Amino acid sequence: MAQFSAHISTTRGPRYIEQICTHFGQAEAICDTGNFCRINLQLGQCQLSASNAALRVSMEASTTAIGKLKSLIGNHLERFAFRDIHAVIWHQFTTPKT
Repeated sequence: MAQFSAHISTTRGPRYIEQICTHFGQAEAICDTGNFCRINLQLGQCQLSASNAALRVSMEASTTAIGKLKSLIGNHLERFAFRDIHAVIWHQFTTPKT
């Protein structure tokens, strides 16, 4: 499994979460109070959380599906948040070696 995250500075995080939830629908998106959303897709799972100053996105998918999931979620966020971001920058989670 591969895990990626993105941190977007914005005061409109709850608004973008609401748009994502509406777009993906109740069958795939589980939202809570506009500050958190979990999207379950065949590609993998994505979670969005908003604070007063940022939107944080994290996702997990198989190594073969993670690229498609990053593109899918990233493209939607870039369209919804065009005032705040021009591109979503993804960072891969790495597990420390023991």
